[in-house]
Amino acid sequence: MPLIMGGMMAASAIMGGQQQAQQAAQQYAQQQWAEFSKKMQIQKQNRQIAKKNAMQWQQNKFIAQAANKSRAERDFYIRLNYKNETGEFSRNVTATNDRLLGYLNAKNVKGQTAKQLMRQSLESAQKASVNKRLNYENQLRSSERQQQANLAKRNFGYNDQIQFMPGLDMGNQSGNIMKAAIGQGILSGAMGAYGAAQTQGLMSAQAKAAESQANAMWSAAGYGAGGMGPPRF
Repeated sequence: MPLIMGGMMAASAIMGGQQQAQQAAQQYAQQQWAEFSKKMQIQKQNRQIAKKNAMQWQQNKFIAQAANKSRAERDFYIRLNYKNETGEFSRNVTATNDRLLGYLNAKNVKGQTAKQLMRQSLESAQKASVNKRLNYENQLRSSERQQQANLAKRNFGYNDQIQFMPGLDMGNQSGNIMKAAIGQGILSGAMGAYGAAQTQGLMSAQAKAAESQANAMWSAAGYGAGGMGPPRF
């Protein structure tokens, strides 16, 4: 009887452990599926982010190419026009000085007066040349500023990739739960069997003591050997 009770207690503990192990396995499977779904969703979002960043990079490239090409064309024509203007200006200055010198000779203007007139003509030509040079430099600077303004239209605010942060993985604890349940079942069964054996022994001892006491009472009441004996309990 004690062994049967101990076995029943062990079986009950093991069955409870099986249920807990099944629940733990289901929870672990649900956790793994949730982590997998989260990872797949983040990968999808990262692909979309990478696609947008690539389109933005291509757009920035087009803006830079257009800005650089426009400046190269502007600078080319600015230099070409300046070269043509300075060449024509130099020829005009030479022709003007030759006419002035011919006029002075024709009028027989010499000495300080002739020198002063020639000096004034050269100074005027030099000032005009300086102004043309400054205008040329300003045009190049304006072309550069226009290029920088066009390049500033680029957008470098690329989006960062989303990092996958896995949750706390406690692992599949169903095996550990089952092992603990088996150990607990064995311990409970052993303790139950031991307790039942102790109880049964105590009850047997009490029954024997009661029987001995009853027999003694019947003997004291006059029932002797050969007569009607006392009832047996």
